Amino acid sequence: MLNSTLVPSNPDRLKPLVPNWEKCQSVFWTAAFLVSVPVFIQAPLVRYYPEISLGLTIFWVGLGIWLLKQAKISLWGDLLLGFSWSWLAGSLYWGWWRWEPLLHIPMEAIGLPFVLWGLCKGRGKVGNLFYLGSLLGTAITDLYFYLTGLIPYWRQLMTVELDPN
Repeated sequence: MLNSTLVPSNPDRLKPLVPNWEKCQSVFWTAAFLVSVPVFIQAPLVRYYPEISLGLTIFWVGLGIWLLKQAKISLWGDLLLGFSWSWLAGSLYWGWWRWEPLLHIPMEAIGLPFVLWGLCKGRGKVGNLFYLGSLLGTAITDLYFYLTGLIPYWRQLMTVELDPN
């Protein structure tokens, strides 16, 4: 059980401790939304049109770079660039390699060298940490699949042909 002094019952009490509290909250909720986008939007798109999903990566990167260059909203560009790594990885893996679970984490980690380089240089902290958080969540999910013996079912499920009806 968590010590109640560590988790305030009223998160607004943190306002004096966190600069730009409102911005932090909106970044949190936007990041939460971006985590769900691949599940509800990219998954069906990549299943039927993987090339379009992959091509959308260029759109996300372009929009992220454009936002990054706008002084007042550069934070959103930073976040979107981190999201674009997840989108790219999802497009590649789920579009062409989804039946092979052993390739899932290596392909999802496609952006890892660039993200680590950016963090070492102090660049793109919000987006890079978003990507690392997404990658960690993916790794935990995959570990669960391995530990519970669900991997054979993964392969079976991913090789099932879709019924066009």
